[in-house]
Amino acid sequence: MWEAKYRTYWNCSKTKPGYSGVAIFTKYKPISIIYGIGVKYHDEEGRVLTMEFDNFYLISCYTPMSGDVRNNLLHY
Repeated sequence: MWEAKYRTYWNCSKTKPGYSGVAIFTKYKPISIIYGIGVKYHDEEGRVLTMEFDNFYLISCYTPMSGDVRNNLLHY
């Protein structure tokens, strides 16, 4: 199964369970992990997960969909 082959890291919404979140599955242990971007208002939604590896950074980012009205983008 995949559980034995991969390490899993999750960053999920802290205020609305099931609303938003990102994950990274990796076979290699990262040097460091950063959950969010350091801005509490944005980090509560669990939309960014950054990992540092030997030669690169891997970023998983979930951006909001604004639709036709663009109401969601006013907050970002």
